[in-house]
Amino acid sequence: MATKATRHDNYDLARRLIKHKLRTPIVHLYTGIPKPELREIYNHIHGQSPGSGRMSDTQTLISSRHNQIYISLFASFYQTIAGNAIYRNIDIIAVLEAYEVYLSVTSKASDKLPSNLSEAWIIARDIRTGEAIIHACDECKSFYLVAKESKLILNCPVCTPPKSQSIKQARSISKLAPLQEQMQ
Repeated sequence: MATKATRHDNYDLARRLIKHKLRTPIVHLYTGIPKPELREIYNHIHGQSPGSGRMSDTQTLISSRHNQIYISLFASFYQTIAGNAIYRNIDIIAVLEAYEVYLSVTSKASDKLPSNLSEAWIIARDIRTGEAIIHACDECKSFYLVAKESKLILNCPVCTPPKSQSIKQARSISKLAPLQEQMQ
């Protein structure tokens, strides 16, 4: 039987995860709180029922260089916080912390992915399973994420930015290497 402290910690974690719109079945996986209770918590926080349906994958999320830059930024923060353990398991606290850092760094950006904690968890899952791979650019030293089945050419999104952005703009968005160094 769980102690009161453990139970309280699980509910506190559930609220933090749900605040960032992590799907309730995933919250259940990490907290053990019954799904009906999690749906009530979600409804209380967001004023609506939680989303349902099939979850995406990193390949679908990385549909453009623009998305790849932001997804790579999150992945870089996640790897910095969790280390090489990201290839063995998903540390939900590390995913949450990386997502919160990501949100603070990208607070002024619009149209960015991951747009919620469920998408961040998908990225973490796909890194763990090997469906997504973190590369380091030989040219600019930025870290970037590539999905195994991606239609994008295997190039650094900072050195090969979206057509609507200059290399200077892409580097200012990414800030991958300098921020990663600061976090260590």
